Amino acid sequence: MKKSAILLLCFLIGIGILMYGFISEQGVSAETPERQFAQEVLKSDWDGKWKCNLDGRTAEVEFSYESTENIVFGYISDNGGERKAFGERKLNKSDLPSSRRDHMLPLLYDGKVKWMLMMHTWDRSYASGYTYWEGIPFGLQCHKES
Repeated sequence: MKKSAILLLCFLIGIGILMYGFISEQGVSAETPERQFAQEVLKSDWDGKWKCNLDGRTAEVEFSYESTENIVFGYISDNGGERKAFGERKLNKSDLPSSRRDHMLPLLYDGKVKWMLMMHTWDRSYASGYTYWEGIPFGLQCHKES
């Protein structure tokens, strides 16, 4: 009897540990994370309106940060045209290597075109990166308005 009670207790403790890890991993807390060091970039730093130069053309980008999902998404208007949605994608092996990826924002435009923006870590109102058009990379520079 004692052995089965101990096994049950160990089982319940194990389940509790697993659930705690699952909840922590899911980011249930909607609290805004704090910067660990001065040049760290938080996803919430992307939130706002940005004026961009997309390979010589003007573009306006509006990013929103969703704290409960810990993602960034937005809309872009290229040359004053129609606003089109795009969102954050996962980093993959073909992206630039970096020991610190907090300043990198990989994006997916039109459901298939990979973009990359990198925030300038000492001045979070600037970002630069690249887009692709027909497989060719093109430069992208942005300045945060708000």
